[in-house]
Amino acid sequence: MSPKQTWSPKKVDIAGVRKISCNHHTAAINELGALFFWGTGVFGTYYEPRIIIDADIEEVSSGVSFGIAKDKDGLLWSWG
Repeated sequence: MSPKQTWSPKKVDIAGVRKISCNHHTAAINELGALFFWGTGVFGTYYEPRIIIDADIEEVSSGVSFGIAKDKDGLLWSWG
């Protein structure tokens, strides 16, 4: 019998988070418009947040294996 796995919350170090979206991966936009990504998804598995798009991102939505973000000019950025 395997030991029971336990999970505990971990602080995420991103200052000025404006928006967040979660599914199998998590995406967050900071106050400068940078899009951070962590968890499991098409970019791989990231245990710590990484900047994926360093642009003026305003909106983000995450699905099971896809995501989409909109920048200040109305352009869409998608992955998955």
